[in-house]
Parts: sequence; structure tokens; C-alpha cells
Amino acid sequence: FRNSLYLLLKNLPEKRFLRITERMIWDVFVIFLFLLKFSILYSQVPTNGLILALDASDSNSYSGSGNTWYDLSGQNAHAEALYLPSFGLNGAQIKNFDFDGINDEFHSVNMTQEYRDLIVITKLETNSGLPMLFGHYDNKDDSMRFDSGALRNDGDGNDWQKNQGPDVFINGQFNRAGYSVYNTWSFIRTYRSNTSGFGTSFRYELSSSFGNRRYSGKVNLILAYNRKLSNQE
Repeated sequence: FRNSLYLLLKNLPEKRFLRITERMIWDVFVIFLFLLKFSILYSQVPTNGLILALDASDSNSYSGSGNTWYDLSGQNAHAEALYLPSFGLNGAQIKNFDFDGINDEFHSVNMTQEYRDLIVITKLETNSGLPMLFGHYDNKDDSMRFDSGALRNDGDGNDWQKNQGPDVFINGQFNRAGYSVYNTWSFIRTYRSNTSGFGTSFRYELSSSFGNRRYSGKVNLILAYNRKLSNQE
């Protein structure tokens, strides 16, 4: 192969040879930059205060079988399926759990933690009712929930982001409470200072049968911290 490539390049006109060589170098450089950027971004995922990491894209978190979605944070706050959502690509480009809005639900193992900053990658697939994604076990109203496809601006005493609307970060922008994410893959960060219903620490659940507010949509990632992340983080 090396000899054939050499003969091919040797017989090319000089300008064409330079163009091909330049293109090859540029392609390699672009790939290098992509890998470097990915490596830098991955290495910058904050771990200080990380107390929950559920990642559908990581086989260490979910292998594709069984009823447990494993926590990778080291805290062992695993999620156990009451009714297991469909797992796989489910028509998307990234692996996910596809909550049907009817029965699908996870409960955490029997432990409480102080969940404060919450990051999810999800595609909400309903814009009606108050679908609850991450909330207080067992079927409490207190949760990260959506109203007409959005996290409510200000909200009430049961909303995760109560009084923290400016901290809501969606797809690259802060202060996005009230912004609809219906039927769109979204990176959502929301911080909780509200303790009126949650208390300080609690056991979590994913989706809920409270008031017929099951979550309907795909979930790829859930990260939770016991502190507030900085804007840079």
C-alpha cells in the first residue's frame, strides 16, 4: 500500500500533489482538534460534589439488561425500575430510556442525599399537564417538572427551581425558565434552593404517579450535585 501510494503521488502534477497533501494534513488536523476538544470537555465535567451520575450512554451505568440504572458517582444512589422504560436509541442518535408517560418509573435505592444542582439531557415529548422528571420519593408533588413544555418561571413551593429562575440554563443560555423544550433534545441545568417541600435531603424518583404526572420523553443523562455549580462549571 505504501509503495502504491508513493507511485501515485510521484506521478501527480506538483500542484495537485500539494493540494492533496494539504487536504490530508487539514483533515488530520480537524480530527485532532475534535478529539482534543472532546477530551478537554470530558475532563472538565465537575466532580466536586457530584452525588448522582446516571448515564444511558455508558454501559457501566446500564448494560442494556436488568432493572437497575447504576449511579457512577461513587455514592451508589442507583435507580431501580418500578416499570422499566424502553432502552436503546429509540429513534434518536444517543442511547436513552424512553419514558412512556403511563407506567414507567424508577425509584432510587433506599438512601437520602442533598440534591441541589441538577443537570439532565432529555427530550420532553409532551406539552400538557405537569410531567415530573426528578422528584421526591414516594409520589410527592415536589419535583423538577414541566408546565406546557417549560420549567415554570418562578413556580411554586413544589417546583425545583422556585426563586432560582435566572440559574436555569438550557442549551447554552442562562435565565431560561419559561422556555419551551417540548420535542427538542435539551441540556438542562436547574438549581434548587427550595426546601419547603423537599426538605434538605431526600430519596429521589424518576417520573411519578402523583396526580397522573408521569414523565413522557427520552432521558440520556442525569447528574446531581450537593452544591451549587459556578456559571463557569
